[in-house]
Amino acid sequence: MKVKEIVELIERVAPLDYALHWDNVGLMIGDLESDVRKVMLTLDVTPEVVNQAIKERCSLIISHHPFIFSDIKSIDFSKTHGNMIKDLIKYNINVYSCHTNMDSADGGINTYLAKMFELEDVIVLEKNEGYDGIGIGRVGNLKSPVTLENLSNRTKELLNTPFVKVVGGLNTIIERIAVASGSCGDLISLAKAKGADAIITADVKYHQGLDALDSGICVVDAGHFPTENFVVEIFKEILKDMELEILFAKTKDCFYVI
Repeated sequence: MKVKEIVELIERVAPLDYALHWDNVGLMIGDLESDVRKVMLTLDVTPEVVNQAIKERCSLIISHHPFIFSDIKSIDFSKTHGNMIKDLIKYNINVYSCHTNMDSADGGINTYLAKMFELEDVIVLEKNEGYDGIGIGRVGNLKSPVTLENLSNRTKELLNTPFVKVVGGLNTIIERIAVASGSCGDLISLAKAKGADAIITADVKYHQGLDALDSGICVVDAGHFPTENFVVEIFKEILKDMELEILFAKTKDCFYVI
């Protein structure tokens, strides 16, 4: 199996053109003609993930967050990122990243979130220009109304996280919600405009929370890792019929409660 065959399958679901203009997606390191038998799926490419890939003799890492995001002006092996690049090249490990194109795709992360919460009459929260049904976030109706407290507890259960941060009264009745994986606090006002009583997202800033409170939309901030880590299950589903050994990276949220 070639890297390019795996990439082609992923890009049928999440074409590179779906990525936002500021993003960096696609092949980060490697050769599309490289042979692959073992693939490691991960949210992030970290030193621990690279070491696991080396130990397991994986020849391809597929990540959600771009391994290379900003312009690289130097590769310093004494620095963490430079050392990872050195090891990836040394052990012939390719890295492919599928970020906001997978967030936006019909069948990507936000579609998955909408299905998790069993939303009905789902629409895109923020459309990608030039594409119908493609974009960041989803908005839909719950099957039955719930309180904000119940929605918060359901979010913890579905996203397997021990805590969420909440804006709004816990007894507020929620009938329509927006879901937006990752850092989407800037979409709160748009969610309100599209009729959402609450938005489930991550990395909401303090003043964004104040604005939400003032405008009357509730917020459930479930954290970046929990709202996106299940992307590995999406990757696995896409690759399920390929003759590959698929492994999950051993990762965890960098935040925890004490």
